[in-house]
Amino acid sequence: MAKAFLFLFSVLFSLSGNYNISMLGLNVAKVSIISEKNLNNNGIEFKKIKYFSSTKSLVNIFFPVSNYHETVVVGNKIMQYKKNINQIDYKESLTTYRKNDTTFYESGDYICRNCQNIFSLLDLIQSSPQDIINKEFIIDREGESFRVNFSKISTENNILTLNLNIYSLNQQNYNNRKHDIFLWGLFLPNCIRQISIDLNTNQIVKCKFEHQLINLEANLIK
Repeated sequence: MAKAFLFLFSVLFSLSGNYNISMLGLNVAKVSIISEKNLNNNGIEFKKIKYFSSTKSLVNIFFPVSNYHETVVVGNKIMQYKKNINQIDYKESLTTYRKNDTTFYESGDYICRNCQNIFSLLDLIQSSPQDIINKEFIIDREGESFRVNFSKISTENNILTLNLNIYSLNQQNYNNRKHDIFLWGLFLPNCIRQISIDLNTNQIVKCKFEHQLINLEANLIK
């Protein structure tokens, strides 16, 4: 269980920058995020959110990970999601497709209208962090639905700290892991997930994740 959580935090709360992930004061992973806007051939603006993550130091020897997630959104619609997972215990590539204004997975599951996924949601909170407090969202995880809200912990030195609360809308079998370490671990019950945002820049600067005896922290590399 412990080694599984070493990497879980590598793409948990980071956007538009580079972050070090640490446990017990040791750097165990790094994540780089690119969130960019472009225009498609019809002149419609879309945003592409890319997550690159990999383990570091001794963790890379015992539990090597090199994962990539990409989400394309237009307004509040997820147009495409794809991932390329390369873990010692799990390898998978996946790309969605569009049909009749709906985004489908290869399994036949689909992303509900006006739903976020965890990547687009974290991008959204950096646009207007104050506006998302106590507001509920439905997010998708490859066809599974979850209810999410952010509750305020504190504001100190213009740093807003929030709890990320995730509730399953379906009966989930958490012991039967069918996702990469991030998409599995992030949604586990009985976790503490905290996000700190600099209100001067609206950038996520620090996050914490706690589950049983595992404490992980992400810090923005300045």
